[in-house]
Amino acid sequence: MVRWLTLVAGVALAAGCFNAEHRCGTAADCPGGTCEPNGYCSFAGATCQEYGAGAGSLAGTCVLDAAPDGAVVDAAAPDGAVVDGAVVDARALDAPLADAPLVDARLVDAPLVDAGCTSGHDEDGDAIPDACDNCPHLANQTQANIDGDALGDACDPRPTVPTSALVAFEAWGTASAFVPGWTAVSGTWSVAGDGVQVGLSTTVGRMTRPVTIPSGGTGGVFVEIGFNLSQVQAPSYLSVFAPVAADFASGNGCGIRQELISPQPTLISQTATSATAFSNTTLATYEGTLTPPVVGVIRLEHRDDATTCTGTIGAVSHTGDATFPGAIDHVGLVTRGLAGVIRYAIVYTD
Repeated sequence: MVRWLTLVAGVALAAGCFNAEHRCGTAADCPGGTCEPNGYCSFAGATCQEYGAGAGSLAGTCVLDAAPDGAVVDAAAPDGAVVDGAVVDARALDAPLADAPLVDARLVDAPLVDAGCTSGHDEDGDAIPDACDNCPHLANQTQANIDGDALGDACDPRPTVPTSALVAFEAWGTASAFVPGWTAVSGTWSVAGDGVQVGLSTTVGRMTRPVTIPSGGTGGVFVEIGFNLSQVQAPSYLSVFAPVAADFASGNGCGIRQELISPQPTLISQTATSATAFSNTTLATYEGTLTPPVVGVIRLEHRDDATTCTGTIGAVSHTGDATFPGAIDHVGLVTRGLAGVIRYAIVYTD
C-alpha cells in the first residue's frame, strides 16, 4: 500500500514537471527541435512546426498560428496586427485593391490620342486633333466612350448603344478658293479664317456634297453646322438641308431666319420647290434679336420621314418637328443676307 502511494506521487510529480513551462536560449535547449525567438521550443508535427509541451498555453499549436505573446507580426500593419498562417496574409494584397482600375474604365479604354495622330487641326480646342477626336465639334478631353463606338459620350445621341457612326466631319482649317468636296450650286463659297466664309449678299447661296449613310444603327441621321455671324441684312437665313438633290431642285432643311417685318428671328423648316425657290414654315420664335456678333448651331435630325430641327442662338435653343421624306445621299447649305463663317459641318448616325 505504501509503494502504490509512492508510485502515484511519483507519476504526479513527473506529470507536473512535464507540463511545466520551459524556456530555451539556444537550439541545444531543445533536443531535436528549434528554439523559437519567443524562447519556446518547437518540434516538427504532423502538419506544421508545433510548440513543445513546455510552451505553456502555446503547447501543441503551430508556430505561425501563435497567440499574441508569441506572434509573428506584420511590420507593415499600422497597429502591429497579427497575420494569419502565411508570412503575409492574403488579405494584405486583397484582389479588389490590386485589380481595381485607378480611373473609370471608360477613360482607360478610350485613348486620349491615337498613336498615329499627335498633331493637326483641333476645332473644339480640347487638345485632341480632329482626326482622332470622337467628338470633333464638342470639347471632351477625356474622350469618354462608354459603348466604344465611333462617337464619344459627350456627343453620342445614344451613349450606351454601340451603333453610332461618324459619317463626315469638316472644320475647313486650310484656306481654299472653293470648298473641297462640295459643289457650289449658286453663290461664291470659299474657305478662310478657319471656316467657310459667308459673304453678305441679297442672292441665295447654295452648295451640296454627297454622303454615304451606313446601314444598321437605330435609324437616326444627324446633320449639324456651327456658325459665327458678323452681319445680318434681313430678309436673311442660314439653313442645313437633308435630304436634298445634288442640284437643289428638291429637298428639305432646317434653318434660322430673320424677316424684315419682325426683329425676332425664327426657327424654320424649308422646302426647295425648285432650283431657285424655297417655301418656309415657322417652327419657333426667339425672344431676342439676331444682333451680331452671333454664335450658334443648327442641327437636323432625320429619322425615316420624321425630322426634328434644333436652332441655337447664343445660349437659347428651340426645336420643332417637320416631315422630310426620302433617304439622305446628299446634304446641303443655304445662306442669304448674312456675313460670317460656318465653323464646321458634321454628319453622324445613331
